[in-house]
Amino acid sequence: MMVVTLSDIAHAAGVTKATVSMALRDKGRISPETRSRIKQLAREMKYRPNQIARCLTVGHSSFVGVVVAPVIFPMFNQVIQPIERRLQEAGYSMLLYSSADTHEGQIVCMEQLLQHRVNGVIIISGSAFEDAAGCIDLIEAGVKLVVLNRAMPGLEVPQIVCDDYAITRKAVEYIVSLGHRRIAHLTMPTNSFSGRERTRGFNDAMNDAGIEVDPALVIETGITYESGAEKMESLLNLPHHPTAVVTRHDSVAMGVISSILAAGLSVPDDISVIGNGDILQGDVLKVPLTTLHHPMGRMTVAGVGKLIDLLEERPVEAKTEILDTELIVRSSCGPPKAE
Repeated sequence: MMVVTLSDIAHAAGVTKATVSMALRDKGRISPETRSRIKQLAREMKYRPNQIARCLTVGHSSFVGVVVAPVIFPMFNQVIQPIERRLQEAGYSMLLYSSADTHEGQIVCMEQLLQHRVNGVIIISGSAFEDAAGCIDLIEAGVKLVVLNRAMPGLEVPQIVCDDYAITRKAVEYIVSLGHRRIAHLTMPTNSFSGRERTRGFNDAMNDAGIEVDPALVIETGITYESGAEKMESLLNLPHHPTAVVTRHDSVAMGVISSILAAGLSVPDDISVIGNGDILQGDVLKVPLTTLHHPMGRMTVAGVGKLIDLLEERPVEAKTEILDTELIVRSSCGPPKAE
Protein backbone atom coordinates (compact mmCIF):
# COMPACT_ATOMS: atom_id res chain seq x y z
CA MET A 1 0.00 0.00 0.00
CA MET A 2 1.34 3.41 -1.00
CA VAL A 3 2.10 5.85 1.82
CA VAL A 4 0.00 9.00 1.49
CA THR A 5 2.05 12.20 1.63
CA LEU A 6 1.27 15.89 2.09
CA SER A 7 1.86 16.33 -1.65
CA ASP A 8 -0.85 13.75 -2.42
CA ILE A 9 -3.37 15.62 -0.27
CA ALA A 10 -2.33 18.96 -1.79
CA HIS A 11 -2.88 17.58 -5.31
CA ALA A 12 -6.33 16.23 -4.37
CA ALA A 13 -7.33 19.49 -2.67
CA GLY A 14 -5.91 21.78 -5.34
CA VAL A 15 -3.76 23.69 -2.84
CA THR A 16 -0.08 23.91 -2.00
CA LYS A 17 1.78 21.45 0.22
CA ALA A 18 2.44 24.29 2.70
CA THR A 19 -1.29 24.98 2.96
CA VAL A 20 -1.98 21.31 3.75
CA SER A 21 0.73 21.29 6.41
CA MET A 22 -0.66 24.39 8.10
CA ALA A 23 -4.25 23.13 7.92
CA LEU A 24 -3.42 19.80 9.56
CA ARG A 25 -1.51 21.60 12.33
CA ASP A 26 -4.22 24.26 12.79
CA LYS A 27 -1.74 26.97 11.86
CA GLY A 28 -1.76 29.85 9.40
CA ARG A 29 -4.46 32.06 7.94
CA ILE A 30 -6.63 29.49 6.17
CA SER A 31 -10.40 29.72 5.77
CA PRO A 32 -12.42 27.32 7.95
CA GLU A 33 -13.93 25.76 4.82
CA THR A 34 -10.53 24.99 3.27
CA ARG A 35 -9.13 23.69 6.57
CA SER A 36 -12.14 21.40 7.04
CA ARG A 37 -11.93 20.12 3.45
CA ILE A 38 -8.20 19.33 3.78
CA LYS A 39 -8.73 17.45 7.07
CA GLN A 40 -11.59 15.47 5.54
CA LEU A 41 -9.42 14.50 2.57
CA ALA A 42 -6.61 13.46 4.93
CA ARG A 43 -9.01 11.15 6.78
CA GLU A 44 -10.42 9.68 3.59
CA MET A 45 -6.94 9.09 2.15
CA LYS A 46 -5.80 7.56 5.49
CA TYR A 47 -2.94 10.01 5.88
CA ARG A 48 -0.58 9.33 8.80
CA PRO A 49 1.95 12.03 9.76
CA ASN A 50 5.61 11.00 9.79
CA GLN A 51 6.55 11.90 13.35
CA ILE A 52 10.21 11.02 12.88
CA ALA A 53 10.53 13.33 9.86
CA ARG A 54 8.78 16.11 11.75
CA CYS A 55 11.15 15.57 14.67
CA LEU A 56 14.16 16.00 12.38
CA THR A 57 12.66 19.18 10.93
CA VAL A 58 11.74 21.00 14.13
CA GLY A 59 14.48 19.55 16.36
CA HIS A 60 12.14 18.00 18.93
CA SER A 61 9.18 15.65 19.03
CA SER A 62 5.85 14.98 20.69
CA PHE A 63 7.33 11.82 22.21
CA VAL A 64 7.63 11.33 25.96
CA GLY A 65 9.90 8.61 27.32
CA VAL A 66 8.80 6.60 30.35
CA VAL A 67 11.71 4.72 31.93
CA VAL A 68 10.93 1.71 34.11
CA ALA A 69 12.51 -1.58 35.16
CA PRO A 70 10.85 -4.97 34.56
CA VAL A 71 9.73 -5.14 38.21
CA ILE A 72 7.20 -2.38 37.46
CA PHE A 73 5.32 -4.40 34.83
CA PRO A 74 3.05 -6.22 37.32
CA MET A 75 1.67 -2.70 37.97
CA PHE A 76 1.12 -1.98 34.25
CA ASN A 77 -2.59 -1.18 34.64
CA GLN A 78 -2.00 0.98 37.70
CA VAL A 79 1.07 2.90 36.51
CA ILE A 80 1.81 2.72 32.78
CA GLN A 81 -1.68 2.86 31.27
CA PRO A 82 -2.78 6.01 33.17
CA ILE A 83 0.40 7.78 32.04
CA GLU A 84 -0.13 6.79 28.41
CA ARG A 85 -3.81 7.77 28.50
CA ARG A 86 -3.10 11.21 29.98
CA LEU A 87 -0.27 11.87 27.52
CA GLN A 88 -2.49 10.94 24.57
CA GLU A 89 -5.19 13.30 25.81
CA ALA A 90 -2.60 16.09 25.82
CA GLY A 91 -1.37 15.23 22.31
CA TYR A 92 1.81 13.33 23.20
CA SER A 93 2.95 9.80 22.36
CA MET A 94 4.59 7.55 24.95
CA LEU A 95 7.78 5.58 24.32
CA LEU A 96 8.32 2.92 27.00
CA TYR A 97 11.89 2.06 27.98
CA SER A 98 12.65 -1.00 30.10
CA SER A 99 16.12 -0.63 31.54
CA ALA A 100 18.45 -2.92 33.44
CA ASP A 101 19.20 -1.86 37.02
CA THR A 102 22.87 -1.19 36.20
CA HIS A 103 25.11 1.74 35.33
CA GLU A 104 25.60 0.30 31.85
CA GLY A 105 21.84 0.05 31.43
CA GLN A 106 21.54 3.69 32.44
CA ILE A 107 24.00 4.80 29.74
CA VAL A 108 22.26 2.79 27.00
CA CYS A 109 18.83 4.06 28.02
CA MET A 110 19.98 7.68 28.15
CA GLU A 111 21.47 7.41 24.65
CA GLN A 112 18.23 5.95 23.31
CA LEU A 113 16.20 8.76 24.85
CA LEU A 114 18.44 11.38 23.25
CA GLN A 115 18.54 9.60 19.87
CA HIS A 116 14.74 9.46 19.77
CA ARG A 117 14.66 13.18 20.59
CA VAL A 118 12.03 12.80 23.27
CA ASN A 119 10.56 16.04 24.52
CA GLY A 120 10.10 14.83 28.08
CA VAL A 121 10.93 11.90 30.36
CA ILE A 122 9.30 10.30 33.39
CA ILE A 123 11.68 8.14 35.43
CA ILE A 124 10.01 5.61 37.73
CA SER A 125 11.79 3.84 40.60
CA GLY A 126 13.51 0.58 39.83
CA SER A 127 14.92 1.96 36.59
CA ALA A 128 18.64 2.18 35.94
CA PHE A 129 18.71 5.87 36.86
CA GLU A 130 19.82 5.68 40.49
CA ASP A 131 21.22 9.19 40.90
CA ALA A 132 21.20 12.69 39.49
CA ALA A 133 24.39 12.24 37.46
CA GLY A 134 22.65 9.95 34.98
CA CYS A 135 20.12 12.65 34.12
CA ILE A 136 22.43 15.58 33.47
CA ASP A 137 22.78 14.91 29.73
CA LEU A 138 18.98 14.82 29.39
CA ILE A 139 18.58 18.14 31.19
CA GLU A 140 21.40 19.78 29.23
CA ALA A 141 19.70 18.64 26.00
CA GLY A 142 16.57 20.53 27.06
CA VAL A 143 14.52 17.44 27.91
CA LYS A 144 11.81 18.06 30.53
CA LEU A 145 12.11 15.60 33.40
CA VAL A 146 9.97 14.30 36.28
CA VAL A 147 11.12 11.64 38.78
CA LEU A 148 8.73 9.30 40.58
CA ASN A 149 9.22 7.05 43.63
CA ARG A 150 13.01 7.37 43.89
CA ALA A 151 14.53 10.51 45.39
CA MET A 152 17.50 12.04 43.57
CA PRO A 153 18.95 14.84 45.74
CA GLY A 154 20.67 17.58 43.78
CA LEU A 155 18.42 17.19 40.76
CA GLU A 156 16.46 20.41 40.20
CA VAL A 157 13.33 18.83 38.70
CA PRO A 158 9.90 17.91 40.12
CA GLN A 159 10.09 14.69 42.15
CA ILE A 160 7.29 12.75 43.83
CA VAL A 161 8.60 10.02 46.10
CA CYS A 162 7.77 7.86 49.09
CA ASP A 163 9.58 8.34 52.39
CA ASP A 164 12.42 5.79 52.17
CA TYR A 165 13.38 6.30 55.81
CA ALA A 166 9.83 5.67 57.00
CA ILE A 167 9.45 2.55 54.83
CA THR A 168 12.01 0.44 56.70
CA ARG A 169 11.31 2.06 60.05
CA LYS A 170 7.62 1.17 59.74
CA ALA A 171 8.46 -2.39 58.67
CA VAL A 172 10.84 -2.96 61.59
CA GLU A 173 8.46 -1.46 64.13
CA TYR A 174 5.75 -3.87 63.01
CA ILE A 175 8.09 -6.88 63.11
CA VAL A 176 9.33 -5.88 66.57
CA SER A 177 5.73 -5.50 67.80
CA LEU A 178 5.23 -9.19 66.99
CA GLY A 179 8.13 -10.09 69.27
CA HIS A 180 11.01 -10.56 66.81
CA ARG A 181 14.55 -9.55 67.72
CA ARG A 182 16.74 -11.44 65.24
CA ILE A 183 15.78 -9.46 62.14
CA ALA A 184 17.52 -9.55 58.76
CA HIS A 185 17.51 -6.72 56.24
CA LEU A 186 17.86 -7.40 52.50
CA THR A 187 18.51 -3.82 51.53
CA MET A 188 19.32 -1.55 48.62
CA PRO A 189 22.94 -0.64 47.84
CA THR A 190 23.97 2.26 50.03
CA ASN A 191 25.61 4.11 47.13
CA SER A 192 22.16 5.56 46.38
CA PHE A 193 20.25 8.10 48.46
CA SER A 194 17.28 5.74 48.82
CA GLY A 195 19.55 2.93 49.97
CA ARG A 196 21.12 5.11 52.65
CA GLU A 197 17.73 6.30 53.87
CA ARG A 198 16.35 2.74 54.01
CA THR A 199 19.39 1.63 56.02
CA ARG A 200 19.06 4.60 58.37
CA GLY A 201 15.38 3.81 58.98
CA PHE A 202 16.20 0.17 59.74
CA ASN A 203 19.04 1.03 62.11
CA ASP A 204 17.08 3.70 63.99
CA ALA A 205 14.06 1.44 64.49
CA MET A 206 16.29 -1.38 65.74
CA ASN A 207 18.18 0.93 68.10
CA ASP A 208 14.96 2.44 69.46
CA ALA A 209 13.76 -1.09 70.22
CA GLY A 210 16.99 -1.85 72.06
CA ILE A 211 18.07 -4.41 69.46
CA GLU A 212 21.67 -4.49 68.25
CA VAL A 213 21.98 -4.67 64.46
CA ASP A 214 23.86 -7.83 63.44
CA PRO A 215 26.01 -7.02 60.36
CA ALA A 216 25.73 -10.65 59.24
CA LEU A 217 21.98 -10.14 58.82
CA VAL A 218 22.23 -6.98 56.70
CA ILE A 219 22.85 -7.81 53.04
CA GLU A 220 22.71 -5.60 49.95
CA THR A 221 20.69 -7.28 47.23
CA GLY A 222 19.31 -6.72 43.76
CA ILE A 223 15.65 -6.10 43.07
CA THR A 224 14.78 -9.51 41.61
CA TYR A 225 13.16 -12.74 42.81
CA GLU A 226 16.44 -14.55 42.15
CA SER A 227 18.39 -12.12 44.34
CA GLY A 228 16.01 -12.67 47.23
CA ALA A 229 16.19 -16.45 46.90
CA GLU A 230 19.99 -16.45 46.78
CA LYS A 231 20.48 -14.13 49.76
CA MET A 232 17.96 -16.06 51.84
CA GLU A 233 19.84 -19.29 51.20
CA SER A 234 22.96 -17.70 52.68
CA LEU A 235 20.98 -16.51 55.72
CA LEU A 236 19.63 -20.02 56.26
CA ASN A 237 23.19 -21.34 56.33
CA LEU A 238 24.06 -19.21 59.37
CA PRO A 239 24.33 -21.01 62.74
CA HIS A 240 21.29 -19.01 63.88
CA HIS A 241 19.07 -17.84 61.04
CA PRO A 242 16.82 -14.78 61.44
CA THR A 243 13.24 -15.14 62.62
CA ALA A 244 12.13 -12.26 60.38
CA VAL A 245 13.32 -10.69 57.12
CA VAL A 246 12.68 -7.12 55.97
CA THR A 247 13.13 -6.87 52.19
CA ARG A 248 13.66 -3.98 49.78
CA HIS A 249 10.94 -5.08 47.34
CA ASP A 250 8.05 -7.51 46.92
CA SER A 251 9.88 -9.45 44.21
CA VAL A 252 12.80 -9.97 46.61
CA ALA A 253 10.36 -11.05 49.33
CA MET A 254 8.88 -13.73 47.08
CA GLY A 255 12.35 -15.10 46.38
CA VAL A 256 13.00 -15.15 50.13
CA ILE A 257 9.79 -17.09 50.74
CA SER A 258 10.66 -19.63 48.03
CA SER A 259 14.00 -20.42 49.69
CA ILE A 260 12.40 -20.72 53.13
CA LEU A 261 9.79 -23.16 51.83
CA ALA A 262 12.41 -25.11 49.85
CA ALA A 263 14.35 -25.59 53.09
CA GLY A 264 11.33 -27.27 54.66
CA LEU A 265 10.49 -24.28 56.84
CA SER A 266 7.23 -22.37 57.14
CA VAL A 267 6.23 -18.75 56.60
CA PRO A 268 5.39 -17.22 59.03
CA ASP A 269 5.64 -20.00 61.64
CA ASP A 270 9.43 -20.31 61.31
CA ILE A 271 10.38 -17.05 59.59
CA SER A 272 8.31 -13.91 58.96
CA VAL A 273 8.80 -11.96 55.72
CA ILE A 274 7.74 -8.41 54.88
CA GLY A 275 7.87 -6.93 51.37
CA ASN A 276 7.77 -3.42 49.97
CA GLY A 277 5.75 -1.95 47.11
CA ASP A 278 2.54 -4.02 47.10
CA ILE A 279 2.94 -4.64 43.36
CA LEU A 280 2.47 -8.40 43.11
CA GLN A 281 -1.14 -8.77 44.28
CA GLY A 282 0.24 -10.09 47.55
CA ASP A 283 -3.21 -11.05 48.83
CA VAL A 284 -3.59 -13.84 46.25
CA LEU A 285 -0.12 -15.39 46.54
CA LYS A 286 0.46 -18.80 48.13
CA VAL A 287 1.67 -16.97 51.23
CA PRO A 288 -0.22 -13.63 51.23
CA LEU A 289 2.51 -11.03 51.61
CA THR A 290 2.59 -8.36 54.30
CA THR A 291 4.06 -5.29 52.64
CA LEU A 292 4.24 -1.50 52.40
CA HIS A 293 1.80 -0.08 49.86
CA HIS A 294 3.06 2.82 47.71
CA PRO A 295 0.37 5.21 46.36
CA MET A 296 1.57 4.72 42.78
CA GLY A 297 -1.75 5.64 41.20
CA ARG A 298 -1.85 9.05 42.88
CA MET A 299 1.86 9.52 42.25
CA THR A 300 1.72 8.82 38.52
CA VAL A 301 -1.34 11.03 37.92
CA ALA A 302 0.38 13.94 39.66
CA GLY A 303 3.70 13.24 37.93
CA VAL A 304 2.39 13.12 34.37
CA GLY A 305 0.42 16.30 35.08
CA LYS A 306 3.61 18.08 36.12
CA LEU A 307 5.44 16.88 33.01
CA ILE A 308 2.67 18.10 30.70
CA ASP A 309 2.76 21.48 32.44
CA LEU A 310 6.52 21.63 31.83
CA LEU A 311 6.08 20.68 28.17
CA GLU A 312 3.42 23.36 27.75
CA GLU A 313 5.76 25.86 29.48
CA ARG A 314 3.48 26.38 32.45
CA PRO A 315 5.24 27.14 35.76
CA VAL A 316 6.14 24.06 37.81
CA GLU A 317 8.16 24.21 41.01
CA ALA A 318 11.25 21.98 41.03
CA LYS A 319 10.65 20.49 44.45
CA THR A 320 10.42 17.03 46.01
CA GLU A 321 7.02 15.92 47.31
CA ILE A 322 7.13 13.09 49.86
CA LEU A 323 4.18 10.71 50.17
CA ASP A 324 3.54 8.24 52.97
CA THR A 325 3.24 4.46 52.59
CA GLU A 326 0.66 2.18 54.20
CA LEU A 327 1.41 -1.06 56.02
CA ILE A 328 -0.73 -3.85 54.50
CA VAL A 329 -0.92 -6.74 56.96
CA ARG A 330 -1.52 -10.15 55.41
CA SER A 331 -0.27 -13.62 56.38
CA SER A 332 3.51 -13.64 55.89
CA CYS A 333 4.29 -12.25 59.35
CA GLY A 334 3.58 -13.65 62.79
CA PRO A 335 5.13 -14.02 66.24
CA PRO A 336 8.48 -15.81 66.46
CA LYS A 337 8.43 -19.48 67.35
CA ALA A 338 8.97 -20.09 71.07
CA GLU A 339 12.42 -21.52 71.78
